Amino acid sequence: VNTTGFRQVLFKSVDEYGEYIFDDLDISVTTYQVQVQLPTGYSFTIQREDVDEAVNSNINPRTSTTSDIVLSLSSRNREHVNAGLVPLGSITVMVWEDEDGDGIMGSGDHELPIHGLEVELLEKEGSNTFTKIESSTTNVTGKVTFDGLDRSQFYQIVVLRASPYLKYDFAPQNQGMDDTKDSDVDHEGKSAEISIRAFPGHVIIAAGIVPGKGSIGDTVWLDNNRNGLMDVDEPGVQDVDIILYAVDAVNVELQRTSTNQAGWYTFTNLDTTLTYQIQFIAPIGREFTTQGQGIEGDSDADSNGRTSFIRLNPGENRTDVDAGLLPTEGVIVIIVWLDANGDGIRDNQ
Repeated sequence: VNTTGFRQVLFKSVDEYGEYIFDDLDISVTTYQVQVQLPTGYSFTIQREDVDEAVNSNINPRTSTTSDIVLSLSSRNREHVNAGLVPLGSITVMVWEDEDGDGIMGSGDHELPIHGLEVELLEKEGSNTFTKIESSTTNVTGKVTFDGLDRSQFYQIVVLRASPYLKYDFAPQNQGMDDTKDSDVDHEGKSAEISIRAFPGHVIIAAGIVPGKGSIGDTVWLDNNRNGLMDVDEPGVQDVDIILYAVDAVNVELQRTSTNQAGWYTFTNLDTTLTYQIQFIAPIGREFTTQGQGIEGDSDADSNGRTSFIRLNPGENRTDVDAGLLPTEGVIVIIVWLDANGDGIRDNQ
């Protein structure tokens, strides 16, 4: 008796042509079902009973059985009770560091596979729900393969970031014509719905990760006591022009900004694979205070307003690149004159 309440009455194996027949059936037992045992490495194709019965598959993939088959005196024989099998499928995921951030694997000089990231395999349930069924980690070639998959199902891949890649972002999705090389996951590491029905039942999903963008900023202040340190009572300086250079690109100017009323500035959306330098432009009549007088809160600009080279880690936001300006020096002019009339006033004579 199977799960639908039917009792097994006969068992046969198919012949070399994949054919079988159950004969001498008792038609007084009016209702039968055929159940097929799956061979290793296969799954059932989708059940289709709405087309030509000579070629469609009558097996429900969930139950491995047909619908009810009714025999009677007027309908003793039923032909074309078929079962379509398909080899099980597989999905291979490849994760790599997308050095140039273009979303295409292998286009940069040093684009390397990422080892040790967890990848989840989700299976579709219902109209729009995916449930995790398996997970694994990428090997030294950046790959992980999920095999033995039912090709009648739909799947989704999720790539999870972990240390030391927590501050990395996912590369732009679907940027090329070659699906085996462009990145197939969105900004959350999720692929679109995956079907493996088509021959040969193997799909490659690529996922590129790029170092997260960074930022550089902080304050230009007036170093009233000339100690090279930003003291709590020293004000910021507004409207100081600041230039960001990419040292790797032979000092190409990348961005330019000015300080706000509080003396603050920031450069955002920075490629953390580059080396930077900042140029502070001193207002007319101003000079920079002494560089590097402390660990924090000191001035990072030299006498020409240039900082040392700055390297950012993936996703790093630097908020300690400051510049101190010296106050303008006052001038005292003393005039000595002959007060001829003794009135204490310098007359225009």
